[in-house]
Amino acid sequence: MNLRRIEASSYREALAKVRAVYGEDALIVGTRTLQRGGVLGLGGRQVVEVYVTDTKKRAERLQAARAEVRAEKPQAPPFTPPEPPRESPGDPRPPVTPFPSVREAHEPPGTYAPPARPAPSPSVGRGVGRGASDPAVGARLKEINEALEELRGEVQRLLRRTEGPPWGHPVLEECYSILRNLDVEEEIARDILSGFDRSVLPSDGSFGNGALKGLLSGHIARFITNAAGTWPVSTGGVEVLVGPTGVGKTTSIAKLAARDRYQCGRKVALVTLDTFRIAAVDQLRKYADIIGLELRVVTDPGTFRRTVEELSSCDVIFVDSAGRSPADEMRVGELESFVKAVPEARVSLVLSLTAGARTLRQAVERFRRVGFSNLILTKLDETQSPGVILSAVAEARCPVTFVTNGQNVPDDLEAMDPQRLADLILKGG
Repeated sequence: MNLRRIEASSYREALAKVRAVYGEDALIVGTRTLQRGGVLGLGGRQVVEVYVTDTKKRAERLQAARAEVRAEKPQAPPFTPPEPPRESPGDPRPPVTPFPSVREAHEPPGTYAPPARPAPSPSVGRGVGRGASDPAVGARLKEINEALEELRGEVQRLLRRTEGPPWGHPVLEECYSILRNLDVEEEIARDILSGFDRSVLPSDGSFGNGALKGLLSGHIARFITNAAGTWPVSTGGVEVLVGPTGVGKTTSIAKLAARDRYQCGRKVALVTLDTFRIAAVDQLRKYADIIGLELRVVTDPGTFRRTVEELSSCDVIFVDSAGRSPADEMRVGELESFVKAVPEARVSLVLSLTAGARTLRQAVERFRRVGFSNLILTKLDETQSPGVILSAVAEARCPVTFVTNGQNVPDDLEAMDPQRLADLILKGG
């Protein structure tokens, strides 16, 4: 689908250019007016942008598709009126004369010809039109709707790429610069700034640094709340940690177990599904010995179910799983079978903040089938891009319950809420 941007100094001039290039086959899908040049939106010149696409080829394809559908439909035979009965030579009855209609009775002789009766439509008697009952036509209509949605999305993305920063207010410009320097994605930064009420912002931008960051932190927290929904309250039970390889699941489990054991006074047990790496089992066993916890190793979903039932006297059971590459669909499917064996378990997706926004989004999408309900973000102390936290939240649409920022067990683990998470992002990790 080809889009073209046409610029002019006025809307009338833009339309003239559109007609000159595309003629009457042009479809205008978006327009906007902006100031080009100047400083902070002042002293520039007005520019009108029109986004247009050529509809001629699409219309020709649609007409060809309709003709193809009509050719496939069985046509009803043309209507042939019955012949009048023939008179036999010895028939004593008088010939039958058709009774004239009201119109024929008032027309002069020889001037009225009854209109030809159209052939009955194949859809007559079914109560619906052909487009609603014909699967082929329905599929074509669906294809057209999908194409229009695709076109609308492309126009919106093109507009966002060409708009540039939200000029027009010094406070918004400063906030935008802060967010982008933290590697907050472009669309997320704009979403956050769209919540600002310009009427209460000082026109000269006379905000102290502390007040500005406080204001921005509140709007980031609001974005997190809207994206993630209600923050959960930990009530114990079975907690399964899943995630890509090398994100720190085993260390995170040790921190969580020590926290619940010593700070919350809960009875805790550990279970590991990670039998692929002997070192991982040994590492978790060392943590279990130090903290004073029972450790179970399970190898299949059935054993996992029985182990959970045997440990039912514990307040919380933390379950470590083998790291899975998000691209390995088979391994992720195996992990899903373990989770389904204990449907009451709460699943946490563990992600490393040293990854980029795109990698985090891909991991969220691939592990979505496992059914996680919250995120645990690790290695905050190692990241140079704390803004990727917002990318993970926006993609997962669920809360961040914990963030780790070091290797010390259990100290380098912090429970999160939207405001604290916003403060950490602005702090820079």
